Amino acid sequence: MISSENQQLQQDLRSGRDAVLAAVEGVSETEAHQIPEPGEWAVVQLLAHITELQPFWISKAVLITQVDDPQITRTAVENDERLAAVTDRSQDDLAGLIQQMNAVND
Repeated sequence: MISSENQQLQQDLRSGRDAVLAAVEGVSETEAHQIPEPGEWAVVQLLAHITELQPFWISKAVLITQVDDPQITRTAVENDERLAAVTDRSQDDLAGLIQQMNAVND
């Protein structure tokens, strides 16, 4: 991928992050931990998911550049690890998750 495409992808990720930050601005800690409906995720779980998924898929993108026939589909173990990353962090505070999300994008 050429440099301008990389730069555009990075900018798109930053723009996505900024949109998420704007969406959660003003959300209280109580609201962030509230599950809206059974089977849906709370704001903190969504932020944990966003923070977790970016490094996961970046590693898959790197794999594509290094291996002739990369296996990029998620394995059962990867699914369990990814879900655990969300579940384990469901009690994290909103500010901490926002900070982690910002760190992933920088």
